[in-house]
Amino acid sequence: MSASARGLGANYRKLFGSATAANLGDGLMTVALVWLASAITRDALLIALVGVAGRLPWLLFSLPAGVISDRFDRRKLVGWMDVCRLVVVSALGLVVLRYQAELPTPEQLAAGAPEPPSAALLVTALCVASLLLGCAEVLRDNTAQSLMPSVVRRDQLEKANGRLWAAETTMNSFVGPPLGGLLVAVALALPFLFNAGLLAVSAAMVFALAGSFSARAVGDGASGPIDWRGELAEGFTWLWHNRLIRTLAILLGLLNLLSNLAFVTAVLFVQLAWVLQPVLATWLSRSAPPLTYLPGAAPQPEPFAAHARVYARAVGTPGAAVAVEALALIGALAAAGGPLGGVGAALIGAAVLLALAATAFTGLSALRLSRAQRGWGERLVADVAASRPVFAVYVSLAARQSKYIVNQWLPALDALPEAGVLLVREASQLTPLAATRHPVIYAPSQKDVERLIVPSVRIAFYLAYGERNGQLLRDPRLKHVMLLHGDSDKATSANGMARAFDEIWVAGPAAVERYRTAGVAVPDDRFVFIGRPQVAGLPIGPTGQQPPIVLYAPTFEGYYDQTAHTSLDSMGVELARRLVASGRVRVWFRPHPASGVSRPSMLAAIAEIGAVLREVPGDHLVVADRDLTLPECLAAADVLVSDISSVATDFLATERPIITCDPAGLPAEDFVAAYPTQSASYLLHPGLADLDQVLDAALGADPLRPARQVMRRHVLGDPPGGPQAAFAANVARLAAS
Repeated sequence: MSASARGLGANYRKLFGSATAANLGDGLMTVALVWLASAITRDALLIALVGVAGRLPWLLFSLPAGVISDRFDRRKLVGWMDVCRLVVVSALGLVVLRYQAELPTPEQLAAGAPEPPSAALLVTALCVASLLLGCAEVLRDNTAQSLMPSVVRRDQLEKANGRLWAAETTMNSFVGPPLGGLLVAVALALPFLFNAGLLAVSAAMVFALAGSFSARAVGDGASGPIDWRGELAEGFTWLWHNRLIRTLAILLGLLNLLSNLAFVTAVLFVQLAWVLQPVLATWLSRSAPPLTYLPGAAPQPEPFAAHARVYARAVGTPGAAVAVEALALIGALAAAGGPLGGVGAALIGAAVLLALAATAFTGLSALRLSRAQRGWGERLVADVAASRPVFAVYVSLAARQSKYIVNQWLPALDALPEAGVLLVREASQLTPLAATRHPVIYAPSQKDVERLIVPSVRIAFYLAYGERNGQLLRDPRLKHVMLLHGDSDKATSANGMARAFDEIWVAGPAAVERYRTAGVAVPDDRFVFIGRPQVAGLPIGPTGQQPPIVLYAPTFEGYYDQTAHTSLDSMGVELARRLVASGRVRVWFRPHPASGVSRPSMLAAIAEIGAVLREVPGDHLVVADRDLTLPECLAAADVLVSDISSVATDFLATERPIITCDPAGLPAEDFVAAYPTQSASYLLHPGLADLDQVLDAALGADPLRPARQVMRRHVLGDPPGGPQAAFAANVARLAAS
């Protein structure tokens, strides 16, 4: 406590300590209440209602609170308001403690975790508690201010009130909220229970004040029954006819309004500046010449690195934005502080200038780079022509899909004797790419693609039905070949757009049957069987390891209903728990890399399964923790549990048991009719009632093994010399043509 506070007497020290403790608790509540609301519901209206309930008493109850404080003993009012808040906060803390285990974090809730069963009860309790705490806070703080003339001498009032106001503001606005955030991070109930202790201290210190504090004892109280209308009207009338107080009230209101407007305006300028920077980054990205990229390498070639530096500066400055907005906030607070108004205005101006200067610097850097890059494209085209590539791999995909679409083909492409080149249309595909011996060129514009198809290129490979495929398909000089990135019974494996390609290279006869069944008329001579080079090295037959490994590798949710086959968010969590609880197997978990692309509940399921496998002993594994590749997982697994997915197709190469989930709950005969390759798989339905039976069959006699051996040849083919040899032979054939 400051020396000034000590010099104001014992009663003032008690009042000062009480105000410090109580306002620290109030600051805790500003974070804890809203954070708790966000952990209960994602309904923005309900979350806002909790905050409004706490601030509404300041608008509606301030004048009635003044009337009450004029009628009763002010020391007792302050103390009992702290006791009331202590009871409310303690009760709320115990309720939170009771339901804390079932509450998701705000991040899990945003990711799709369901609201807890107690959500309605907790939101109601929060609103009621917030309203009661707000009313008690208004009466307590207003009454505490009127206590001051009974605590210090008249000539000390200015100093005493100033110190008290400073302590209240510091605790309530600057110390309490960040401390509340830290306590919430430990446990949701902790800030409520901590605040209960602070309120107990505050009440004890108030009740310890010595002397008489009734309104009549200090000569400014009223007696008799309360005439609410009359006394409130009297207060308004007094305010309006007191020229000095009326002027101060109006000016303070205007100053608060203007300071908030100044802050909002400054922040808008800052945010506008930071909105312009990504616009510049987008322009720079789209106007970039073709650039060489080295997957996994550091540093990158200078042309690419120069673009990356400017781009990162434009889109990667949230820390600077927050700092400048904080400067604007400090300026707004100073502008409202009377003598510091000039300093505040200067700080606000500085914040705006800094934001505009940062934007101007980014703009100049982008312009300078744009001028410097003239000639880069021509030199790169010349370098590509000198390497005489025979094929181009055209990469145009949804964000970051190269991780699982392109990378699986790179070993087969690297094993070819011919030179090639990868043309990547979107910058988001670059970082996930694995290393390859073929040049990787970032080519954002169609003009760049056309220039990079040098005369030696004979073949264009496509790995997916990207929206920009047509920009290269229009070139009649090339043989356009669809490789796809997997072979399964999904609708994407029999796409009508396949008609646009000169050849469709597939694994085995099952792929052709899918096109026929789907009614996609593609001539037989366009299909070329090459097998699956990706699985050629997988070991065949049982591993013999104990306990066996069950690999759960669900697919993602797909982009439309025809490809929505995932079991992850409907069956996956319970499946993982049941497998772990059985004690019979080690569970490995590898979700599809695109999981969560359109359904946040997928991310919540991934987090929950990960927590189960990491916390339970038994050598279970979340595959991402060891960064294992899909072929490594398939090689190690004794049983695969998956969905309609190319992962299941690839696992056929091992001839080991496959369990396919049917989240739609179709009858077995209907499921197999819709997805014919699943006739060699054990089926698992919603509710998992058949899990033990299916697991017994897969780990025991395995009656479907002969069917899988037949299905393996039907789906994966059996090309002479193996898949890689067939792949290489067909590349050579088209190159020679």
